[in-house]
Amino acid sequence: MSRWLTLNGAMPQGSWLGPLSFLIMTDDLDPGCVTHKYVDDTILTEVLSQSDCSCVQNYIQNVIDWVFKNDMLLNGNKTKEMILGPCSKLNRPNLLLTSSGCIERVTQFKLLGVFIDSTLSWNAHIDYIVKKAAKRLYFLSFKTFWFNVFLCCCCSPILEYCLPVWNHNLVQYLSDKIESIQKRAIRIIFSVT
Repeated sequence: MSRWLTLNGAMPQGSWLGPLSFLIMTDDLDPGCVTHKYVDDTILTEVLSQSDCSCVQNYIQNVIDWVFKNDMLLNGNKTKEMILGPCSKLNRPNLLLTSSGCIERVTQFKLLGVFIDSTLSWNAHIDYIVKKAAKRLYFLSFKTFWFNVFLCCCCSPILEYCLPVWNHNLVQYLSDKIESIQKRAIRIIFSVT
């Protein structure tokens, strides 16, 4: 017989029950502001005008208190702050996560597979998906491979992921980048130079 071991995590990664359990456990998390929860990610949102005073530090403290009360862990390395709009030009104080550490302020981050930046442009996201799809085009050079299956299963999902979120305000040069990947695939398939 082995001895007892205390585990920090309680749910196997990739289980069906894990996300549901976490949602049930975090249902009572209410920091006092607009909160978006998706499985183990939580986003706090505060809308201000340039002259308003921010209460985000209070909301963060409410989250820290809730985490402590519920015997959970808050990953400080994954906790980020991003300021959108005109308020990003103001010199706002850094947010504190603990007495010794500040929350990192970023100008872009990846949220559920989509890159969002503080200017609300889609440059970083389009660059990411074009580069990722371009890497997969290599396999099209093998003539024995099923081209349509490969395109439908491996490239199209990358280029079309969350399309309704970012496509409606895409500028022409970003649309052209995506189109160039599709044209490259056609040239490879039909051996056109």
